[in-house]
Amino acid sequence: MNILWGSTPDSGLKIPVSLPIEQPNKYDSEPAEVHKTPLNPENGTPTEGDASCAADGTTSKDPLTSTLPASKEDADRGGKMVDEDALGLDLGFGLDLDESESSESSEDEDLIFLQEMMQRVAKPPEKRAYMEPTTSISSRRNTIPNTSTATALNCRNNLDQMLKEIRCIKRSKEKEKKLLSTCKEEDLRKAEPEENHDETISSEQEEFLRRFPVMSSAIRDVHPGEVVFNLESSGRLFSQHTLQLRHCKANPQGIAQKTLLWSSPAQLSLHIRSGLFQDAYDYSPCPPQVTRFLFKMMSVHTERMISDKILQALCDIARSAANHIVNNGNQKFEVWVPSVADVTVVLLNMGASFVTLFPLENFQPPFNEGDLLEDMDIKSESPSSNLKLSTFPKHNYSNVLKYLSYCMALCPRAFSDPELLLLLTLGSRLGLEARFTLEPHIDLRCLQRHIIRNVRDWEDMLPRMCVALTELTADHHNMCCLVQLLPDHPRGNQLRRHLSVGMISKLLDGSCTYKPSGKEFELSYLQPYMPRIKPTSLRSMLSPCSVTKKEGEENMYTLDQQTYYLCYSLLTLVNQASNFLFFPPHQKEQLMMLCTELDRHIKRDMKENDKCLYRSKVNDLVARIYTKWWMLIQRNTPRHDKLYNVWQPSPQDMLSSGATTEETLKEEGGDATDNPGVSSGEEDEMDQDIDEEGNTGHAMEDDEEPEQMNAPARGEPLSAVVMEPS
Repeated sequence: MNILWGSTPDSGLKIPVSLPIEQPNKYDSEPAEVHKTPLNPENGTPTEGDASCAADGTTSKDPLTSTLPASKEDADRGGKMVDEDALGLDLGFGLDLDESESSESSEDEDLIFLQEMMQRVAKPPEKRAYMEPTTSISSRRNTIPNTSTATALNCRNNLDQMLKEIRCIKRSKEKEKKLLSTCKEEDLRKAEPEENHDETISSEQEEFLRRFPVMSSAIRDVHPGEVVFNLESSGRLFSQHTLQLRHCKANPQGIAQKTLLWSSPAQLSLHIRSGLFQDAYDYSPCPPQVTRFLFKMMSVHTERMISDKILQALCDIARSAANHIVNNGNQKFEVWVPSVADVTVVLLNMGASFVTLFPLENFQPPFNEGDLLEDMDIKSESPSSNLKLSTFPKHNYSNVLKYLSYCMALCPRAFSDPELLLLLTLGSRLGLEARFTLEPHIDLRCLQRHIIRNVRDWEDMLPRMCVALTELTADHHNMCCLVQLLPDHPRGNQLRRHLSVGMISKLLDGSCTYKPSGKEFELSYLQPYMPRIKPTSLRSMLSPCSVTKKEGEENMYTLDQQTYYLCYSLLTLVNQASNFLFFPPHQKEQLMMLCTELDRHIKRDMKENDKCLYRSKVNDLVARIYTKWWMLIQRNTPRHDKLYNVWQPSPQDMLSSGATTEETLKEEGGDATDNPGVSSGEEDEMDQDIDEEGNTGHAMEDDEEPEQMNAPARGEPLSAVVMEPS
């Protein structure tokens, strides 16, 4: 409160009036200056000059020395009053007075009446700028600045700066958009000349490109595969929302089992995460209905974490039951192993068809599709009833294979040999899924390993497995995939070798004519098929069914690609059949004969061409097989107590070389034939092949034939070429 002196209009008496200190007007531009009364440093009282001015009620001649009370206590005592100079300055802010009414008035100026003062206080402040009062520099030194107004000015400056920054950001974004638009326009401009260039190709250039094409992708790096799962029919039998544990007819024992059996689908997920199933069935047998429910839920649950938790719960329950049976001899416990029917139901719900899973007539399960779907409610195929999956649920498929492998490792005698054969064909069929062409098939390989190891009568089941796996597919590249899927196991290696020969016989003869006679594999089984693998024989085999009477250039190109593609697959099967981890020494002579057959029939029959790059790929495979075989030969001890393994020509080469030498002796001074190691019939076939390729428009250059050993003259010993180890 400020104490002011006023006078009544009638009597002219001066009375003190207390006015509230008003806040500075928000429309004013300058802060108000407040003056304090200088105090005596000893007792805190005002000086003598100031006290006398306050007692007389007049203003001091020097307005710079006017001050306000130092504290609230001095204002209450009434002994120290504020001079009129400070009053005029304060009223200039609080009452919105003019500069003429400021504190610089003379001592004879009349004071403001109380009524007029109150009216001015009641008036609202005008929205106009206030000019700073004319005060000297010395008075400004004694003033205290108003911090609120200063902070307001600072805030105004900060807001202006923020607006400037916002405007700068908008400008930068506009510039960025303009740059992006210009870059897109430039890209389009660059692409337009290329399109125009493609459109403006002359007829001569088109004829040149058509006549001299370069083909490099005739042999695929990945097998084509086959469609096994159809996503449109997935989830027709059951889903995670339709499966209810409370529908399982089981007698719960204990609070935990009752909680599980009467839980909702949302609560079931919480119980699975917390591991309540392991706690509930750790010391009491788990009913088969509960484990079958968990197996189905694991195969359809969309959340991968929940599906993995269910797999862990199933494995823990099975291991706990096995421990009770083995350690405690408690026969109440039982390890639940999914049957072939259970696995088939789960795969049918994933979208596979029964005919796709079991395509062979001679290898059918003891049940059919109607038996499996008899007690199930199949959903309608309307789009509103079921949400179709966009991607195949790989985690469900993988978990099913993992649990089946775990059960086979835990209970090796759970399946009979015919059931193991059905599971082997089923797993091999799943390995041909087109979605899994780039997958490593780790879980499937592990399952096949347990299946082959659990077979009891191996000698009896080996031929049946070869026949079943050979009939699964008709594509030669898919056959190579089936052979490579087999595990690296002693039994798996035996099955791989016999299966490779069976598939070679099917591709060359039309049906599998090879039947394994025993567990051990002999390399001599491959020898009858080596002459038929050469490209010339394969071209003649494919020509009637793939080329019409009017043979054009395109048909001949296609025929050549098919020929070398089939040759590549056959050589891959030959490589798999001769793949030994430990090569048996007694088969060294057979392997040397295979080397001779490979060099004579296949290696010599291939011709390189700069247009047909796929031929180089086949030739490279031949070179790698030939090198590997000679490395196996060099690792073993030489035969007949010799220092080195000596190459010898085959009996046919010996006969052909002997016939040519006789003809040369009959002719006086006649030259021997250029290729004594090649029979006349083979030379005719090679010449015919070259003529055919020349007629089809191939720009192929005949490569030089590999060097042959010249036949020795009569009476001279045979010179052998010594193969030194690398």
